[in-house]
Amino acid sequence: MGAAQERLIGIFAERTPAESRKLIRRWTVLLLVGALALGVVGALLYVWSWPAGIAAHVVAVVLFVLWWRLRRQREALEAMADAVGGPAGGRRSGGR
Repeated sequence: MGAAQERLIGIFAERTPAESRKLIRRWTVLLLVGALALGVVGALLYVWSWPAGIAAHVVAVVLFVLWWRLRRQREALEAMADAVGGPAGGRRSGGR
């Protein structure tokens, strides 16, 4: 198990499965919005400085690839959240 998987398990263990699904949805939306916004900003930056426009588009492409990968792995992530989270979200009684 990699470090990234351990971090995801830690994140999902602190939440209920419904909260984890909401978090995954939020990540998906934010990545897509960020990629689209940087695409538009990058186009506008070409007027000012073409290296800045290229840099913005490179970051936009990275965000788009991350969005695409997250979208493709969504079912597996939700299954992991269901397995790890449980009905109480992995919280111990008397917490928060």
